[in-house]
Amino acid sequence: MKRILIIIALATIAAVSANAQIKYKELKEVYNYKDYTAQDIDPYRPGWASALSFFVPGSSQVVMGETVRGLLFLGGNLVINNIAEDSLENLVKLLVKDSEGNYDFSDWNAAKKEMLTLAISGAASLGLAIWSSIDASRVAKVKNQYYQNLHLAPVISFTPIQGNNLQPTAGLSLSYKF
Repeated sequence: MKRILIIIALATIAAVSANAQIKYKELKEVYNYKDYTAQDIDPYRPGWASALSFFVPGSSQVVMGETVRGLLFLGGNLVINNIAEDSLENLVKLLVKDSEGNYDFSDWNAAKKEMLTLAISGAASLGLAIWSSIDASRVAKVKNQYYQNLHLAPVISFTPIQGNNLQPTAGLSLSYKF
């Protein structure tokens, strides 16, 4: 499973790193994620970015061009999961089977320590997933605001006006879109 995540992360990094984009760190000084309103021209969907980043922390950040930010989340998640995996393996090694076929721990103090480590790493993993999810949503909103402002240039169009009577009319209408 780890290999698959690493391969996916490397492929995503390779695909995204070719596109130089303005970084979130610079954009958040100009745009506030709380002021975001969704539009059809938005390249990123905050809800989807948030969901993806909850299940694979850092993945949405990498997709949105925040490679270092995404790799920090992904790396943190891998470290926490490795700690949890090692703790679980140690806990299983402490299990012994008695003559009646029941399982018990050979060293209860060591088992308690491993269970505590497992619980803390589980909570840390969940916390990191939630943090990554919130961050992905904010990054998507701020980057969308930037792209919305790029497309804010006025669009002026001239449309002929046609009358309902048989008499020909001439004229133009001016529309200005925001």
